[in-house]
Amino acid sequence: ELRGPGLLDLFTEADEDKSGNLSVEELLAVLQRSGFFPQNKEVAETLMEVIPGAKNHQNMEGKLLMDRVSISLSYFKVVGPLLQERSECQRLQMELQIAEELNLDAEERKLWQDSLLDLWEAFHRFSDDRLEVDRLPLVLMDTELLPKHGSLRSFLCSMAEAELAKSERSKVDRLDLRQCLKILGKIREKECQRVIDVFNHNDSDSTNGLSLEECQKCLEDCGIKAKKEEAEFITCLIDEYDLDESGELELEEFLQMVKFVTSRLRRRRLRQQADLALEYGWGAEEFDFMRLNFMLADKEMDGNLRDDEIAWSVSQLRAEWPPEDTKLILREMGLVTWNSSISVDLAGFLKVMNYVDIRLKHRRIGSLLGLEKEAVDNFCSVWWSMKPQNDMVSISTLVEVIKQLPGYPKKLSKLQEVINEGAERINFQKYCMVMRRSYEQRREENQAADGANP
Repeated sequence: ELRGPGLLDLFTEADEDKSGNLSVEELLAVLQRSGFFPQNKEVAETLMEVIPGAKNHQNMEGKLLMDRVSISLSYFKVVGPLLQERSECQRLQMELQIAEELNLDAEERKLWQDSLLDLWEAFHRFSDDRLEVDRLPLVLMDTELLPKHGSLRSFLCSMAEAELAKSERSKVDRLDLRQCLKILGKIREKECQRVIDVFNHNDSDSTNGLSLEECQKCLEDCGIKAKKEEAEFITCLIDEYDLDESGELELEEFLQMVKFVTSRLRRRRLRQQADLALEYGWGAEEFDFMRLNFMLADKEMDGNLRDDEIAWSVSQLRAEWPPEDTKLILREMGLVTWNSSISVDLAGFLKVMNYVDIRLKHRRIGSLLGLEKEAVDNFCSVWWSMKPQNDMVSISTLVEVIKQLPGYPKKLSKLQEVINEGAERINFQKYCMVMRRSYEQRREENQAADGANP
């Protein structure tokens, strides 16, 4: 894509501030859109190699301050493809090294094309030197070629136990990388056969070739369903794989393309999820822990959590959160109604966790103000209806909402004190102080009424 005629369009689209230059962040967004994720070290070295004066933006330790580097179109034409090539070259070198260390034969290397490094990274993500048997499904979920129908957990565990029984070390109860690859290789062979079956089914005229449009449909038939924002990304990947520009892929090419697309799509989603976690204020370590928890809760191994799985996972991550409140939160977020079930992917789950963290913070604020949990939750429902930004809302928005509530004149008089301070926005604490008076008065009136009518 970075060498095609649409290069100028990519640059123009990425140049959000229309300055005629890209920031490093905007450059990386273009690369990631094409499925390439270079390391910061690679980016820094390439920028200093290509752009004159970039070396002047190094700190005392010799590290490039990349937020100070701008990239014109002429340098973009060089830096973009160069980073793409180097990123792919480094990946291929690492896969070659792993294959040699594991002594893989030609068939095994072909089987794990474009995913061998994914397997190595997943194995070490969930283990040190050896993998516990109950973590094997997690490695599969991070390397699978096609989505699964139903859980394979018990099947994988039985395969792992059988493999361990063959080990010369009788007391070993954890898998090494070679054993892990051997077990998952059997799953991958079945996945490849499924891809072949889909190809043959769609090759109705038996020409042993599918058009690029037909390839897109075949991916869907394989269960690889793109989200709306991913459709263009997948189309670009398919076009990139048509090396001879014939507009058609044969069976072997199609099988390789599926491996290629799956690997790139998985890496893209993982990067987006990590970025979303960072946006919510969680670092890499906390994101990894949340993702691990999500995968452990995903009993169906389909990348989604249901109601009970969400409640379990939230309670594992936030011990102070009452499990019975999870459904309340899901209703407030509009994810579930009283009689419906829910299914959320990891991005959706991160959104739920962010909502939970904000609610816990609001409850702590309410507690310091002497408010009961029920009152805080009621205030929160109104607060979220105003779509707060950075946990603040504008005074004008709050005024319009308050006018729709019972007893609004008293609330507005309290709010006037905040307006008199010259504030244009209000945080949750001051919002609670505005709402508290009428709430307490209403509670006292209800108690008095209950006392008068025993």
